[in-house]
Amino acid sequence: MERLGWDSRAGGCANLGHWSLERYRVLLKVSGGKERIRRFLAEDHPDLLAARDVDGFVAALHKDKTRRYTEAVIAGLVEIRPGVARQLGEAKAAGLKTAIVTTTSRANVDALLQHRLAGAQLQRQALVLALQPVKLGGVVQGEQ
Repeated sequence: MERLGWDSRAGGCANLGHWSLERYRVLLKVSGGKERIRRFLAEDHPDLLAARDVDGFVAALHKDKTRRYTEAVIAGLVEIRPGVARQLGEAKAAGLKTAIVTTTSRANVDALLQHRLAGAQLQRQALVLALQPVKLGGVVQGEQ
């Protein structure tokens, strides 16, 4: 929901404030929603990292953000970038296979497919590769 200006105050975290579009552009350099939230906390609220179960806190914030994003998609507040639906339709007409590869959660992709790309009939033809946990250097990375 960052592109909409995610307001963590509505999720029971009054002291975290609002992610402006400018702030989110900086945070976008960090891949993954939970990782982005963790970076935000480390840079803007390091005191909270020491005083909480950080993993649980980040997971709860991310769950809230995902729920709000899905609600925004359903409400029509999130639009697909111009040309995407057209290009997917052209690919289908040409017999090409399509795929969605993203670092976002499967829940976010499913919401977009069902509510924003239903007209492109992508649901029946696309391979979707959403962020899944992977082991990197012995450490599990990504959504869990």
